[in-house]
Amino acid sequence: MKIGIVGAGFMARTHLAAWRALGEEVVGVAEAGHRSVETLGKEASLPVFPSTEALAGACDVVDVCSPT
Repeated sequence: MKIGIVGAGFMARTHLAAWRALGEEVVGVAEAGHRSVETLGKEASLPVFPSTEALAGACDVVDVCSPT
């Protein structure tokens, strides 16, 4: 499966680690309007997508880890 993560905070990082531990391919991250997504992208060596829609087009599953 190709996984995309929306969000860049604690839960996004937790889910990223879990997906990788399961051997799943994380294809990138997105979170509109937050610079923290750039940091997560660099730290995790993942591309940062400009929008959730763009990310959804590149993956099979969108894992939403944004605040409620």
